[in-house]
Amino acid sequence: MARFASMVEMTAKPGKEAEVEAFLAREALLVKDKPGILTWHATRVEGETGVYRVFDTFVDEAARDAHLNRQLAPSIVSTTAHERFAVQTFAREEVDYLLMPVTLDRLRQALDRVQESEGAPSLSRTKPRSEFWVRDGGDMVRIDVDRIDYVSAEGDYMRLHLGSSSYLLHSTLSQLESELDAAAFLRVHRSALVAKRSVVAVGRGRSGKWVVRLRAGGEVAIGESYMASVRAFVRG
Repeated sequence: MARFASMVEMTAKPGKEAEVEAFLAREALLVKDKPGILTWHATRVEGETGVYRVFDTFVDEAARDAHLNRQLAPSIVSTTAHERFAVQTFAREEVDYLLMPVTLDRLRQALDRVQESEGAPSLSRTKPRSEFWVRDGGDMVRIDVDRIDYVSAEGDYMRLHLGSSSYLLHSTLSQLESELDAAAFLRVHRSALVAKRSVVAVGRGRSGKWVVRLRAGGEVAIGESYMASVRAFVRG
């Protein structure tokens, strides 16, 4: 049974709500495997614009203090044109030290070290995404990729379809496609991706145009420029 807990309330500046929600989504990924943390839950306060609360429970006081201290201590990377300052960087226990001018590869390496210091996956990872965090009412909800049937574009958002449910994710289809496993998802239209495991048939819809039919029901139109990819998928 949890004996120690914390509740943090934060208020987003007007127009910054999406940034706060993105931060909370990243935090959810960081804490899910942390030792000593029993539960972590973030919610938007209904009826109050831009107000969020985070609730945590811990196995003991030491775990709570360690978690709160980690949140308050930022990861620091120093940049300088003078190599002699590197010793000071290590003395201050900073994550990394960049000597100007900085190459793109060296910057990526430093950012990866920041991610590792926070317990997050590397920014330069090539492993496909296994989950997304999306807002559902006042909650941040985890969506496992293997539950997604298809994705459709809606302006600046992508709608993730899971059976009879769907959720909006702020992204572009091209970005989403690059993050998903190409062996598991197929681009069938400039505004749609489908999970290959969800496809049960390919044929002509009522309009006479080609569509893919999904196990959960419904059809997704196939764009002319994507027909070759769909044929290759059908042929195996």
